[in-house]
Amino acid sequence: MRLRTQGAGTVVGEVGLFLGGRRTASVSTEQPSTVYLLSAASLQRMGNDDPALSLAFHQFIVRLLAERLTTASNMLRDFQQ
Repeated sequence: MRLRTQGAGTVVGEVGLFLGGRRTASVSTEQPSTVYLLSAASLQRMGNDDPALSLAFHQFIVRLLAERLTTASNMLRDFQQ
């Protein structure tokens, strides 16, 4: 079942990465795509090798998750009215 259509630059799988859990969805593309993977080990290495980059990455993810939470909260509020 399609839940959402995303465009270029979309981040997926971040919750599983940070919680160390299994993914809760699959992603498929309709066009040839380039996909980048950041493993937990690579994230740890980034933190050790380049703390400033690691901080910037974590701040980016926090903002992304905050935006998604706000969107979901607004959708739920609208649904309840």
